[in-house]
Amino acid sequence: MFKSLEEAQLEVMVGAMTSVRVQAGDQVIRQGDAGDLFYVVDSGEFEVYVASPASPDTKVMDVVNGGSFGELALLYGSPRAATVRAVSDGKLWALNRTTFRCVPDTLPPFQPVRK
Repeated sequence: MFKSLEEAQLEVMVGAMTSVRVQAGDQVIRQGDAGDLFYVVDSGEFEVYVASPASPDTKVMDVVNGGSFGELALLYGSPRAATVRAVSDGKLWALNRTTFRCVPDTLPPFQPVRK
């Protein structure tokens, strides 16, 4: 998600992240809720569940160190598409939508080189 960012933009994003400590069993996000935070896992293990009318809770993936979740909230402002629970105690880094959307404005406009 961040591979196309300039180094200066990446520095702004990292500087704007806040540390979030979680305990095993904590629900970090709940499917259907409004969301404005994106999370990067520093430590711990997290399970991602999706509910549907046919199945109340289906585990779809695990997220561990270096993984992330909650990006749809940043990109589209959509309700949470899944529920994420902490399997173990851990540490997350959270980035809010406002900062994410402002990052492109942190670089000067492109100026072509004139000869």
